Amino acid sequence: ARLFGYANARQLKGRPLADLLPANHPCTSGPERSPVVACGFPACQFRGRRKDNSYVQMESSCRQFRLGERRLLVITSRDISQVERRRVSRDGEARFRAIFEASAIGIGHFTLEGKIAESNRALEAMLGYSHQELQGMPFARITHPDDLANEQPLFAEMTSGLRDHYRLEKRYVCKNGAVVWGRLNVSLVRGPDGEPQFAIKMVEDISEHKRAEEALHESQKVEAVGRLVAGLAHDFANLLTGIGILSD
Repeated sequence: ARLFGYANARQLKGRPLADLLPANHPCTSGPERSPVVACGFPACQFRGRRKDNSYVQMESSCRQFRLGERRLLVITSRDISQVERRRVSRDGEARFRAIFEASAIGIGHFTLEGKIAESNRALEAMLGYSHQELQGMPFARITHPDDLANEQPLFAEMTSGLRDHYRLEKRYVCKNGAVVWGRLNVSLVRGPDGEPQFAIKMVEDISEHKRAEEALHESQKVEAVGRLVAGLAHDFANLLTGIGILSD
């Protein structure tokens, strides 16, 4: 009775089994909504329907027996909601771990003090550090000094609750001293009470994009200088022509 939300067993006496089962359950398909005793499934899982029309995840097993001329059925049910929640939680954690490790972009979990608590393979490959070397490392150590002043205020605002996320482009210093550009997205993870717990940083290596951008900028500068020189030469030629030094 407690399992299905009834005050006592008397409230259940005489009720059809179908009242306790979801509408699409095999045991509700008979002409009199009687149990399908020959269904071939000694145990099944279903969402049991409680008195208040809420549902609870259950597992039941059935067994027939005879008492004289009477055919009876013993059904044993148990609440597996906690088991199901743990399974869903485990499945969710497994999917998250798979995404975390297989992601092509760098992902790191950072403490509220700005230290790396967890890193994935893409981030480790990008920076040239092993997983163990990155544990506990402050983000200031892998940030280019010229870019540190841009991020520190944003991170402080986020961990103090003034913002939930931020994004920027910045340079990272690798283990071998090389500098790579990253497009950074940072989000704050809060606990059930709303308090900040940790930060997730996702960074995409955009070094090639930055090099192409710089090359384009340099070519535009060269082109602009070329146009300026050509213009000056033309003006100078006109000047000389005007004062009679040059002629056709």
